Amino acid sequence: MNQAETLSVAGNEAQMSRSMEVLQWAELVKNAVDKELPGYTESTTAGPDAAGKLPAVKLGLSPIKIDSTLSKEIASGIDYTAKQIASSTSTEDMLQDMCEREEGLTTSRDEILSKMESAEFGKEKLKNISEDGKVLRFHFESETLTFSNRGCGNMEFRGSNLKATAEETDFSSLRELMETGKQKWIDTATRNAAVVNIFNMAQGLGTNSVREVRDVATTFMDSKKDMLDSHGIDRQEVMSSLVKLQHKAEA
Repeated sequence: MNQAETLSVAGNEAQMSRSMEVLQWAELVKNAVDKELPGYTESTTAGPDAAGKLPAVKLGLSPIKIDSTLSKEIASGIDYTAKQIASSTSTEDMLQDMCEREEGLTTSRDEILSKMESAEFGKEKLKNISEDGKVLRFHFESETLTFSNRGCGNMEFRGSNLKATAEETDFSSLRELMETGKQKWIDTATRNAAVVNIFNMAQGLGTNSVREVRDVATTFMDSKKDMLDSHGIDRQEVMSSLVKLQHKAEA
């Protein structure tokens, strides 16, 4: 069986499992975030020493401490989910999204498979991209290919996501374009899984403000830097998403 034939039969199951795998982190952290863990505690000040001198006053609250067991479980959940996302996402998934059945699509799935390796469908040969309702038209020098222009709220590789990836990427073939789309989906899904895990942990620890969420996230991410880096998880992007989630929670 050649590579194109393999792709054509490989991915329906993977397509369905893709979303399910992303949610598996929930079971891993469900019990952890419900534990009774220490939150903020009032700072105390001792009395004067033998010389009658008072110690420096500590204002405010002591930092939230993350239980080591909880930290390990959260990190394990992120690590597991990232690996599942990477292993269950394929080029076939991207092809499925691109060829989602729409009225007006004139390019078949088999045609895409037959053209995947051809340099005739690389970025240098792409003249422009146009939209026609639910159809996205890629105007190459040799011919025009049609793809789905449906919404892509879950980062499906179609519509505006496909168009933006094609415009921003110097791809040499359709396969390379799909590989780029696959990696974008993996990166986004992995980062989102990390965000939800860390936010749930912070909520379980009793955080009530952006500063507290930042403190918990910084402590956790500093201690798990190697794991996060191994999956290409951008800590700044995670922090930005956590802040947005906390603002939404406070609204």
